[in-house]
Amino acid sequence: MGDLLGSKIVKGKWEILGIKIRQRILVWGFIGVLFTVAFPMMVSNRFLNKLIDHDRLFNLWPVVDTFEKMNWQQMFKVAAPTCIWFWTPVNTYTFLLPSEFRVLSGALLAIALGFILGMAKKLGLQDS
Repeated sequence: MGDLLGSKIVKGKWEILGIKIRQRILVWGFIGVLFTVAFPMMVSNRFLNKLIDHDRLFNLWPVVDTFEKMNWQQMFKVAAPTCIWFWTPVNTYTFLLPSEFRVLSGALLAIALGFILGMAKKLGLQDS
């Protein structure tokens, strides 16, 4: 839902096919599993999204090339403040919840992430 919302913010319309939904389901499923084990980092999310955006998720992962092409200045401009004022508090709260509610909380946070990334992209704060 977060990716759909982010696409709606950027393009002004709901678009399911253009966001590569199958690949995003796999990535978010993977992140969901990690979420139940450890706090997922924003860099990992951005790295996997860049692989999806460039149709490289199911190819040999160009790890060094992908990290070199990331706009680190913009990453820290957007990700660092949100980690401090948003992600740390809400994930702290999430991990204080009983385990059966953590996945639901994680799903709601994925929507929030889609909103934040969509707004950042629309405002030109992130590279494509």
